[in-house]
Amino acid sequence: MTRRSPARNARLIYAGVALASGGIAFYVPLMLSMVGLAHSGAWPAGILFGTNLGRLLGSHVASRRGAVARRRGVIVGNIVLEGIALFSMAFLDAPWMLVAVATVAGLGSGMSFPGMKNALLRLDGLDPSRAFAGLSMSLRLGMAGGYLAGALVGGDHLVAVFSVL
Repeated sequence: MTRRSPARNARLIYAGVALASGGIAFYVPLMLSMVGLAHSGAWPAGILFGTNLGRLLGSHVASRRGAVARRRGVIVGNIVLEGIALFSMAFLDAPWMLVAVATVAGLGSGMSFPGMKNALLRLDGLDPSRAFAGLSMSLRLGMAGGYLAGALVGGDHLVAVFSVL
């Protein structure tokens, strides 16, 4: 990390995690309802499955390649991969393409999260239990904010939603 204070770096990690989890919570209900209306209910389940399969595969890869996964550039690259995949979902119509791209987004998420946790643990002077509690709270706050924002935005604005994410 940089020479900034460990507490500041921890807050930056927490903010990133809150934004990521908020983004997922923001788009999932909107995306699934739109796909469910246009296609069968199996496709929304497929999108959720693809997202979580990607996260599972990403976590597996990150656990096998821990030295690589904790590099700052790799973490940022995986976050960018997730962001590009999420953005491209706004322009896809075929449900099978949404499943495939959701899997790629999950892969980026699954590979970046262990690296962020590792970066958090490497910060000097932070109590690990307090750091993980802050990480958990940032996940939950992001999700709550994302669900609330998703409730306030209509499904007709998916391009705007994914552009913000």
